[in-house]
Amino acid sequence: MAHLRSIDFLIGVFGYSRVYYSNESHVVDAIMSALGDYGAVKCGESGMPGAFTKYYFRIGNRQVKLQVEDYGDIILWGPKRLVHDLSSRISDKLSRPTK
Repeated sequence: MAHLRSIDFLIGVFGYSRVYYSNESHVVDAIMSALGDYGAVKCGESGMPGAFTKYYFRIGNRQVKLQVEDYGDIILWGPKRLVHDLSSRISDKLSRPTK
């Protein structure tokens, strides 16, 4: 876990941040919905079958990366302020009761 904190510190120096979420389908739906609300445009996709998939989005002139690990976490990467705003919206969507 110490290496994860050092990575967070290092990307923070350059103005970037990342947020971890649990790997559940409703979490991915909430993230995709929040990205759509924010006006994100999907720019690409890459990954390794059976391990993870990375989705690349553009919001204005900023790039945000969503990494969905098959048996692990979901990680949202990008500029600090943008990731903070998106994580607030995602938290709001996840806290709403589903019908």
